Amino acid sequence: MKKKSLSINAFFNSFRVVLNLIFPLITFPYVFRTLGVDYYGKYQFSNSIVSYFILLAALGISSYAIREGSKYRNDEKKMSKFVSDIFSINLISCCFSLLLLFFLIFFVSKFNDYRLIISVLSINVITNTIGMEWLLNIYEQFQYITIRTFIFQIVSIVLLFLFVHSPSDLIIYAAVVVISNGGANILNFLRLKKILNITFTFQNSWKKHFPSIFILFLSTLSQQIYIYSDITLLGILNSDREVGLYSSATKIYNISKQLINAIITVSIPRFSYLIGRNDVKKYSVLANKMLNVILVLALPLCLGLCLISKDVVLIIAGSNYVRSSIPLSILSFSLLFACLAYLFSNAVLINFKCEKIVLVSSIISSSLNIILNLILLPKFNIIAAASTTLLSEFLMFVICFKFARKKIRFSLDVKNLIVSILGCFLILFCCFVIHYYVNSLFLRTFLSVFLSVVMYFGIHVIFRSYFFTNYMYPKFKLCLNAIHKF
Repeated sequence: MKKKSLSINAFFNSFRVVLNLIFPLITFPYVFRTLGVDYYGKYQFSNSIVSYFILLAALGISSYAIREGSKYRNDEKKMSKFVSDIFSINLISCCFSLLLLFFLIFFVSKFNDYRLIISVLSINVITNTIGMEWLLNIYEQFQYITIRTFIFQIVSIVLLFLFVHSPSDLIIYAAVVVISNGGANILNFLRLKKILNITFTFQNSWKKHFPSIFILFLSTLSQQIYIYSDITLLGILNSDREVGLYSSATKIYNISKQLINAIITVSIPRFSYLIGRNDVKKYSVLANKMLNVILVLALPLCLGLCLISKDVVLIIAGSNYVRSSIPLSILSFSLLFACLAYLFSNAVLINFKCEKIVLVSSIISSSLNIILNLILLPKFNIIAAASTTLLSEFLMFVICFKFARKKIRFSLDVKNLIVSILGCFLILFCCFVIHYYVNSLFLRTFLSVFLSVVMYFGIHVIFRSYFFTNYMYPKFKLCLNAIHKF
């Protein structure tokens, strides 16, 4: 299959991220207000439980398959054999995961009130397995992924507004989520069957794959624990209402994080491809480009989200969720550490087959998260949940960076960093002035975002920073050429 341009991949992946930003901004305000804090909390607690079993079914297959499968993408026979092996392992882990999940909901009394909604959401365990999103990433099918995402997001919005009208429609809402996710994954499977001959196999080559897969699974599990343990423990130690409040903050936080991580995600197959060819020089250049771009984008996003957190919560979730603004302010600072940790772990350490390092760092971070949550959640609730996430993300970043720099040499463009910091001071000044003089919630938020973006990137243009010369200007020229050809 023909290799796609990294710029084209980045465009489609960025467009998909924009879709993933726009559609939640349409649906979340409706869901938050329609279900209410308590019922939304009940949904999120149930979803956090199912997420562990989706993870168990997935093992560490996605990261491993992208890393190893990228080496075979020009050899259809080897790729078919590799994919069949991985898919077979995935099917067995899926069955095992479902058995454990149903044992939990039918034999543990805590989950009696959540049994029906968890059962509905558990369909995602199956559809995520057959969807094989990792194979689409290997072939860099970002155009298809973007179009598919758009179609099923439209479908989910239509179903949401047609059938979900009150808190009593909670199960229907869960079904809408499943239909959207499941439909996309079924479409994936039908498409991939046309590309490769995928079969179920019991061959001994499993032994070659499983050790690395299992290490990556433990690493991913550790990472997911400090993503979902806050919500799970809030549901166990506190109430659905606290879960609802905290979940609204994490939803907004995760949307913001997706904007940055999309740039890394679209580059991971290329990182794997370069390592497979032993082209360390190009790999290092790409890694350093990613590092400098992430810093430029993450710094203003962290600061801006913190400054307007209350306004964002009021607009998206409503006044019933206003307490969410405090954990959102705390979580905003973890954006930078989370994105950098993602770069160092997924783009560097895993590609250099340092899964054990990622595993150890994940275990340490998640252990800290759980211990602090158990101590602090009963008294400090959602503030403790956000604070422990911040500390865990920071610790993960420190450990991953320490080992990643032993593999390649990272270099920061000092001028680029100084210009970014100067831009952040402009954002700080801009937001304070606007909040002092503008009373309208929507106008205040719009002006804060718009003027901050203009001033921040404007100062990069004025000083011709690394970000401008190596990222903004080339993309601008690419757009002009495309318009000219059209």
